[in-house]
Amino acid sequence: MDKLDELKMRIYGAEVLRIMKNFYSYDVLSSLTGLSPQILSRYVTGHFLPSLDRAKNFVEVFKKRILKEALLRNIEVRDNVVVNIKLLSNARLLSQLAKVVAVEFMNLKVSVVLTKETDGIPLATFVAGELNARLVIAKQRKEVGVENFIEVKQVFPSGVYSYIYIPKELLPRGSNVLIVDDIIRSGSTVRALIEACNLMKAHVVGIYTILAIGEGIKRIEKDYKVPIKALLYLK
Repeated sequence: MDKLDELKMRIYGAEVLRIMKNFYSYDVLSSLTGLSPQILSRYVTGHFLPSLDRAKNFVEVFKKRILKEALLRNIEVRDNVVVNIKLLSNARLLSQLAKVVAVEFMNLKVSVVLTKETDGIPLATFVAGELNARLVIAKQRKEVGVENFIEVKQVFPSGVYSYIYIPKELLPRGSNVLIVDDIIRSGSTVRALIEACNLMKAHVVGIYTILAIGEGIKRIEKDYKVPIKALLYLK
């Protein structure tokens, strides 16, 4: 982690601590972080920045105690169908989640954040901004005016398939790619995106999803040996 990334991490640690102070007293925060109320108040008021280790601890507490609960309030499961319209339209919540994602993958020098239209786009956009990376969106149709595409078949569990297209110039050889999606169920979308990266000799350094359902995420991790992180898991 370079000095700029470290400073961003420390600033964000102070920011999430201030957010948590809206929900918890100093005494509760003290029990959650292991720091005295006096020390915590210095960070909340902005008089001092937390150390890198303390900032990481604040982000971890924030993720477990605030972010997960907020996301659950914005997601509904109806007859095994995930309804995430409220989540995907909550820009403030997605912005906070993107910062957590950036912390998770900050050390991997991500140069491209890759997603597939449409529901993965909101979070991927915020994540790309946090990581100062290029946002690349795989689409189901070729863009007008673009000549050279990567074309990959996406095969669904039912056996039905479709194709996704990515302009070649947006995924240069040697790129460090973070794949971002809103939900991983069977993993067919992520597999197609990984295949596109392999065709272009780009390196998939990580995968992030808000919600993982079933065993798809475990199979991807086993097949491709790529670190995958999810905020929420449903069987």
